[in-house]
Amino acid sequence: MKASISTISIVLMFVLLPISLAKCNASLDFDSFLGCFRHIPTPFSIADAILTPNNLSFETIYQQRANNLRVALSTTSRPAAIITALHPSHAQATVFCAKRHGFQAPLSELVDTLVEVAMGFYEKYGLSIDNVIDAQLIDANGRILNREAMGEDVFWAIRGGGATSFGIILSWRVKLVRVPPRITVFTVQRTLEQGATELVCRWQQVARKLSKDLFIRLQPEPINNGGNNRTVSVSFIGHFLGQTDELIQLMNADFPELDLQRSDCLDELGRISFYTGQALMDTGDISVQMNPYGGRMEEISDTETAFAHRGGNLFMVLYSVTWSESDGGINATARYVELSRRLYRAMAPYASSNPREAFLNYRDLDRFANYMEDLTREVGKTLNLGKESGIQIQGSEEEVIRDIALLEELKSDSLVVLVAEVQKVSVD
Repeated sequence: MKASISTISIVLMFVLLPISLAKCNASLDFDSFLGCFRHIPTPFSIADAILTPNNLSFETIYQQRANNLRVALSTTSRPAAIITALHPSHAQATVFCAKRHGFQAPLSELVDTLVEVAMGFYEKYGLSIDNVIDAQLIDANGRILNREAMGEDVFWAIRGGGATSFGIILSWRVKLVRVPPRITVFTVQRTLEQGATELVCRWQQVARKLSKDLFIRLQPEPINNGGNNRTVSVSFIGHFLGQTDELIQLMNADFPELDLQRSDCLDELGRISFYTGQALMDTGDISVQMNPYGGRMEEISDTETAFAHRGGNLFMVLYSVTWSESDGGINATARYVELSRRLYRAMAPYASSNPREAFLNYRDLDRFANYMEDLTREVGKTLNLGKESGIQIQGSEEEVIRDIALLEELKSDSLVVLVAEVQKVSVD
């Protein structure tokens, strides 16, 4: 099987620090910085790649790349320049000039989604980092290094989600895998009244033991059940590397409680776009996602890659909090940050402990928050199996049954509060 090289457009934003530079000196230094590029020969002109606040596209590109809402606010100072490197030589020249003139160059996030690229079939093929076989990295001296040149220790580290600590990633070389020409996807929704509590409990028992060709994740969400009556709906979202007939047979044998019907399934790959999570975002400001760990994930040792959450994990819980500047600017930020912290505290008794585990792709706000392009803040944790987690499996399942049932009694005029409570009790 041939490998594929995936190149990534690089955006560097340069910041002037008024604390260390007088205004006039900062201007002179920045002019010198821009002039530095004229003295570095590149195969392709870099002039069009340098954007200052006077460029019409400056703000658009800034908003696209400044994924942290708190730096995307209109009241936040903008960087002095954005370099949209279109060729490796542009990135090399930028590193040289920034280093020479003492400018900070925060990179747009290049690799924090590397682990996630294989979401949905990682039980079959492993994570994306398990299939990366080479990379090109520009180091602090402007050198372009491949795997052999950078060494195995650095290559191990850059695949863990923090490559920008070591340099600029130009490309990944990824091992491809064969997949069927058609796959089957499905979404089955069940409310509390339709037995969602029992189905969630059963899912915990079987999800990681299902065929490697089948992946089922959960998305609980609050819904209106007529009038002012609120309940919880849990979506069972599945991907299957095969066709509908085979999937139905498999589900009837291993997860008959879900009662999957042919009408629930789509077997055209082109129609997988229905799976966007938009309905969940429209319902509230906080969402929950539960992804099983097992299969190929457990076959790789904890130390082989920079992703250590392998064997002994039942599933991962992802929380996302979404808001925009139009929701109230900095005041909304404070409110939603506190909302997410409440959720984090509520999960403490049920998440892994000593230490409490997370990984870089889903880092907590207090440990360098991860903001996506749609300003979604993501935090993730794993629920562990075994005595080392401090959680007995049966006890955890009982907590899920008990706490989801409590939702039937929840009444609130505040959708935000309700959503927070839904997430708190749905995954405990």
